[in-house]
Amino acid sequence: VIDGNTRAVVATVPVGEFPWGIAVDPGTRKVYVANAGPSTVSIIDGNTNTVVQSVPVGERPTAIAINTATHTAYVVNTNAQNVSIIGPSFDVVATIPIAGPDLTASTPITIAIDPVTQFVYVAGYLHNGTGFWPAMRMIDGATNTSIPGLVAQWTSDWSVEALAINRATGWGYSVWNLATGQGDELFPSDKFADHRFDARGRLLTPLHDGVPKIATSFTRSLHSVAVDDARNIVYVTGTM
Repeated sequence: VIDGNTRAVVATVPVGEFPWGIAVDPGTRKVYVANAGPSTVSIIDGNTNTVVQSVPVGERPTAIAINTATHTAYVVNTNAQNVSIIGPSFDVVATIPIAGPDLTASTPITIAIDPVTQFVYVAGYLHNGTGFWPAMRMIDGATNTSIPGLVAQWTSDWSVEALAINRATGWGYSVWNLATGQGDELFPSDKFADHRFDARGRLLTPLHDGVPKIATSFTRSLHSVAVDDARNIVYVTGTM
């Protein structure tokens, strides 16, 4: 735990094995940590920096997003290919399958929420045994139900790695990597891009490649993305 004012480490909180994703609900001061090893979510009280609950979820949770309007956590379970929804009482209130069309498998990796529309965006990749395609689906956060079909599917090879949404403008940003190779031997190419999508419906259309692409200087891979809402600055991490 780092104090943002002093930039000093003020606490270290033990959680589950292989802690991966993390998200904060500022309204309740609760911190949610996805533990990929035991497939649980540790809930930390931000006032005391202690774990107050451990919630079992699907296999290999890797990412979390918080609906600050409802104090609900959405947990991406990559191996289980679903999303666990943890309610304000810290119990799983629903599990949403992330299944592809025509029996195509769909593997979720990352998640983001637009607090204005309460739409939840889940992205990763589709695969059918012969190839991989970046894709994104939606959950209606007001009803906690899956919106049928794909919101977007790109024809480029491999997967979406991270999502972020500017809460002020409604623009979302997805970073994803391309790969070439055969079978399990995938080699990064030099083609990486930050893809912008509209979380409020002004641009995004199903199954298209027409979103604006923002070139980056990274030559190996992109990893994560975050947005400063007030200044409309997008930060992207990657490997040179």
